[in-house]
Amino acid sequence: MVAVHLARHFGLRVVGTSSEAKKDFVESLGAVHVPSGPGVAERVRAAAPDGIDAVYDLVGGDGLRSVAQLVTDQKRLISAGGKPPSAVVPR
Repeated sequence: MVAVHLARHFGLRVVGTSSEAKKDFVESLGAVHVPSGPGVAERVRAAAPDGIDAVYDLVGGDGLRSVAQLVTDQKRLISAGGKPPSAVVPR
């Protein structure tokens, strides 16, 4: 929540991925909701056609692997999922 509020305070557009059940919560924070699950990277691209500057992940796993490729500078990929960013980027 704090990361979204800070980003919005500085004028950044925030895209939040979650289940449909959490859509209202994500949007209440000021983020654009994108449903998680298969195809999430394409949906994030559609929601942010100018590109993704950073990823802040709290879950890890398949969701992180799907969106990690969207960030060109891997130093801007932060995950609390336990694995270093270089371990999730497809090669």
